[in-house]
Amino acid sequence: MAKATWVFSVDWNADGDFLDVGENISADVFEAEWTIGRDYASQLTGRSAAGTLTLRLWNTSGTYNSFNAASIIYGNILPRRKVQVTTTAPSATTQWTGYLDSITPSPAVGGLPTATLRAYGPLGVISGRETSLAMQSSITTDTAFGAILDDVGWAAGDRSLDTGLTTMTRFWVDKQNALTALRKIEDTEAGFIREGKDGKIYFHKRLYRLSSPYTISQATYSDAVGATIPYRGIEQADPLRE
Repeated sequence: MAKATWVFSVDWNADGDFLDVGENISADVFEAEWTIGRDYASQLTGRSAAGTLTLRLWNTSGTYNSFNAASIIYGNILPRRKVQVTTTAPSATTQWTGYLDSITPSPAVGGLPTATLRAYGPLGVISGRETSLAMQSSITTDTAFGAILDDVGWAAGDRSLDTGLTTMTRFWVDKQNALTALRKIEDTEAGFIREGKDGKIYFHKRLYRLSSPYTISQATYSDAVGATIPYRGIEQADPLRE
């Protein structure tokens, strides 16, 4: 089995790439954990949750101390810097994209100092924002979805919206959490909101998963010896929740 080569990057200067000095932090990462996807493994009751990323970093030179003027990233350890996890082998693939929340240094007496980096996915970012929209008539769900994202300053290039199949006779938002407002549109369409590994917010219409390639099995898991995608055990989910 091929061994993955991981790359961890932060766009410290917010110029839209990860090519500048100090933005590839892979050499400092000694532990990584991230999540993306539904809060429960069910297309009936599971909803897309805000992704999370936690990185444990070696901080021997004080690079990740925000008050260290000698750090090469001094002045740029700020919230909302884009964070990305990719692989270069066995293939070049983006695995997770989100935004910096905090970096907490942990000094060690007689040991090696470390720091903990935490980041959240796009849904985590907009969930902290409030939105208000004047009443509109005969508006499709995707248009309303886009209007909310516009109102909270979410860039058009960081979203992908299906054309909604539902037209709302009246639609307005009055001082509401942005994610809560988007959830109402999700329910109205019977669609699905999700984060992409590319850091975009996606809105899928209700027939999205009834079309190719979602009508075709994507992978086969087996406990047979030599299986391409093996498993060791399967635990049945609580059937009462469904």
